[in-house]
Amino acid sequence: MTFSHSPPKIIPTWILISTLLVLWDCGYIFLRPRSMPGGDLHKFWKHYGLYGTVDHVYGFPAFESNDGFPGAQSFMNLIESALNFTYLALWARGNSTAVLVGLVSATMTLSKTILYLCVEYFSGWRHIGHNDFATLVLLYITPNGFWVLLPSYCIWWFAGEIHDRLKGKEAGAKSLRATANAKKSL
Repeated sequence: MTFSHSPPKIIPTWILISTLLVLWDCGYIFLRPRSMPGGDLHKFWKHYGLYGTVDHVYGFPAFESNDGFPGAQSFMNLIESALNFTYLALWARGNSTAVLVGLVSATMTLSKTILYLCVEYFSGWRHIGHNDFATLVLLYITPNGFWVLLPSYCIWWFAGEIHDRLKGKEAGAKSLRATANAKKSL
């Protein structure tokens, strides 16, 4: 029997959109200071002027202090992006290996995001502690929340598909995945 991977539409959509955003983000980080306010390339990353005042990892404080975390995170983003494009190519070809690559990639995305948040917590909110609550919610927690919630959903989905297959459940079997498959119009 053949294993088929048919995720809800939100998964490949999220993976494609988030990967393009992450690559754009890498461009900003790797091209600093030219991509920052006052730089000749800033026009391509204008909203980062505001975001850099909210999250100093993206602003002048981290750049001027030679903080290595933004560059290290962006390097890991390149690996994550390669995995995401691999997932999308495998998924588009109907290759069931996509599920494993997707699980690895989503786990990497979630782990990296949690690490990012842990760095803030364990540094005493060094890069974001200056914000008022409304700014923090609107411009930091909400956008970063997508990088926690959606990869978590992807992990749940991919792990469930792998689990069902290991248990010998095929498409249409009474399983958590089969039930969710019926509702996958997300």
